[in-house]
Amino acid sequence: KNGQDITLYGRGEALRNFMHVADVVEIISRVVQLRIKGTYNCASQSNVSFSEIALTAIAAFGSSSNVCFDTEKVDVPNNIFATDDELFQRIDYYPKITLSQGLTREAARRKVVK
Repeated sequence: KNGQDITLYGRGEALRNFMHVADVVEIISRVVQLRIKGTYNCASQSNVSFSEIALTAIAAFGSSSNVCFDTEKVDVPNNIFATDDELFQRIDYYPKITLSQGLTREAARRKVVK
């Protein structure tokens, strides 16, 4: 916020799964329309590191922030999901909005709201 530096624990390599809410809405809509039943893994096909998230946010928001690493603290654990595209095949849809696109959309939305 306001150009403040972003400090990540360890080397910033902890992984998270990202899926844009618009993709989630499209997936749910297709599941309902097609009356798909069962339990499926609905995770993005790729995981991103905290470092990548921070750098992408800085770029999307046009921030002057830097990413710093507190290597005296350990990386937080990964929180990722196995890749499984069974549901995406059944509904003929794969998530399309990348982290960069999603953050760029959010930056644009915030400019309009101000």
